[in-house]
Amino acid sequence: MGAIYRLATHTCIWLGQEADDSDLAMELIGLLNASNFDSLSNTINFEGRLAIAKLQKRAWWSRVWVIQGL
Repeated sequence: MGAIYRLATHTCIWLGQEADDSDLAMELIGLLNASNFDSLSNTINFEGRLAIAKLQKRAWWSRVWVIQGL
């Protein structure tokens, strides 16, 4: 799996059905200014941070091929 991800130009993953404000989390992640992480536009309120935290607790993030790529 490491070679597949390493050589891929695009990947698409399934994190599951919308639940626990995952739509909000994805929207906020899409709005982040990746070229300037110190930007005030990257300020996320408590509700948004909680939604992102819940998204990060999904099973996909703990799968072996995801962890080994770190």
